Amino acid sequence: MKIKSTLQLCVFSIWSFIFLFAVSLSVSAQVVNFNDTWNEQGLHIEKQNKHSLNLSFSVNSYQRLTIVANGKQMEKINMAGSFLQNSEGNPDLPVISRYVAIPQGAEVKVNISSKRTAKIENISISPAPRIPLDTEKGPLQYKKNNEIYSKNAYFPSSTMQVSEPMKIRGLDVVMISISPFQYNPVSKELLISRDVDIEIEFVGGNDHFGEDKYRNRFWDPILYDMVINDDVIDKNYKKADRSTGNGYEYLIISPNDPVFLSWADSIKIFRQRQGIISGIVTIDEVGGNTVNAIETYVNDAYNNW
Repeated sequence: MKIKSTLQLCVFSIWSFIFLFAVSLSVSAQVVNFNDTWNEQGLHIEKQNKHSLNLSFSVNSYQRLTIVANGKQMEKINMAGSFLQNSEGNPDLPVISRYVAIPQGAEVKVNISSKRTAKIENISISPAPRIPLDTEKGPLQYKKNNEIYSKNAYFPSSTMQVSEPMKIRGLDVVMISISPFQYNPVSKELLISRDVDIEIEFVGGNDHFGEDKYRNRFWDPILYDMVINDDVIDKNYKKADRSTGNGYEYLIISPNDPVFLSWADSIKIFRQRQGIISGIVTIDEVGGNTVNAIETYVNDAYNNW
C-alpha cells in the first residue's frame, strides 16, 4: 500500500511538472537575436571632446512578450537597459535615455549619420497601462491613446529625442532619448533601428563644463555616473579650491552657547581630517534662529560662496 501511494505521488509530481512547464512556455517571452550588429548591446561612446560627441547604439536582442490587455492578446517589447514603461496609453515601447554634459551656453545639434533597420509586420503592440496605486487590486488597466492609435504614422516619429538644456549642480546637460522601436498602429508595423550612429555637436558656448564653485570631489562622482561623456569634465580641483575666503564644503550652524560651539568644533576638526573644508557659523551670524533666516543664509552660501 505504501509503495502504491509513493508511486501515485511520483506520477502526480511528474504530471504537475509537465503542466507547469507547459504553462511557463505559453507565457514566456520570445527572444529575438541579431548576430551581425555593429556593436554590443546598448549605447556606446565612439568619440568625445569639448565640441562634439559621437555615439553608437545597437540592439543585439530583445523580447516579444505576449500579454492580455482588456481581453485581447497583444505584445509588449522588452529590452535590456530600458527600465520604465512608456506614458500611459502610448504604445509600450522601450526607450533608452542618458544625460549629456554640454559646455556653458552651448546649443545642441543631433544628426543620425547612419542607421540599419528591420521591420516586423502584423504585430499588435499593447498600450502602456496605468500605474496602479499600492492599495489597488485586480488586473492592470490598458486604455489606448486614440490620438496615436488612430494615426497612420510611426510612434514615436523619430528615433532620437533631445530635451531642452537644464542644469545639475551647475553642470549644463541635455537628456537624449533613443527609441529603437517605432510602431505604426494602423498598418501594425514595428520598425526596429538595429544599429544607429549618432553625431552630437555643441554649437557656441565657452567650451567650459560646469561651475567651478560647485565642484566637489565627493559630489562629482555622482555627476560622472549621471552623464555619459564625463571625460570632458575637468578633474582639476585646484580651480574649485575654496580654502580661502568664506567658502566651506561643510557648514556647521551652531547656537551661541559655548557647549554647542565646543561640539561643533569637534565636528569641524573631524571633517577637516577627512579633507573636507569645514566651517562654523553661529545663529547670530546667520541672522536668527528661524526657518527663513537659516534658509536664506544657506541658499546664499550655496549660490555665492
